[in-house]
Amino acid sequence: MTDTESTRFQDFYRKEASIYHGRRYETRYGRLFRELHHSLLSEMLQDVPATHPALEIACGTGHTSSLLAREGISFIACDLTPHMLAEARDRMERADHPTSFLYTDAQALPFPDATFNLVVTTRFLHLFPAAEQRIVLSEAARVLKPGGSLIVDFDNWTSRWIFSLPLLVYNLLRYRRAAPYSIYNRIGVTRRMLDEVGISPESVQGIGGPHLIVLDWIFHSLALRIGDMHRCLPLRVLAEQFMVLGKRR
Repeated sequence: MTDTESTRFQDFYRKEASIYHGRRYETRYGRLFRELHHSLLSEMLQDVPATHPALEIACGTGHTSSLLAREGISFIACDLTPHMLAEARDRMERADHPTSFLYTDAQALPFPDATFNLVVTTRFLHLFPAAEQRIVLSEAARVLKPGGSLIVDFDNWTSRWIFSLPLLVYNLLRYRRAAPYSIYNRIGVTRRMLDEVGISPESVQGIGGPHLIVLDWIFHSLALRIGDMHRCLPLRVLAEQFMVLGKRR
């Protein structure tokens, strides 16, 4: 990452840090997505043996960190933005989950090759075009031990275009802009990219979707059930994101 890009990210998230968690995980849809996201993450972690030590790349304000701690995983959490790290540290201390936090660039991790049995990065890769995604994924693969696991998610290209019109209306009403900045990935292309950096994808499952808020207004439990059905085809094409569990070759 160039110095200019690093400064841009730090400036943006310094302003966002104090409101980031509330905007993304405390709205009605945010709470629904959080449950669906944590549920899938938790299930994937059950399929990952010998997860210590672990690394979380781009921990943000601690959304995924809190789940890793509850699962009893010993891990290091890193991020490029000190203000986001401070929010995550406060969240983990309030939950009585002591965690090691490290300020670092995801594209140049300060760890030797084959250090970790598990690397997790969520709600992060959508910030980067494919070439930079590849750099982050290459670094994640480099610090993984052979046979180690990577869990990573991406914004879903198919869903973005199926719901392009309602998403446009939503963003204009909520954010007064056409769309937030995001890179959308195709599943097939992403599988190939992971394979090229040394990660063999084992599972690809969908997560969430703003359209589920309609069901949540009726019954929360119904929204969760239908949301779980978005993990697999055919409803996976409607999911907001897809999550990949892969193994380092």
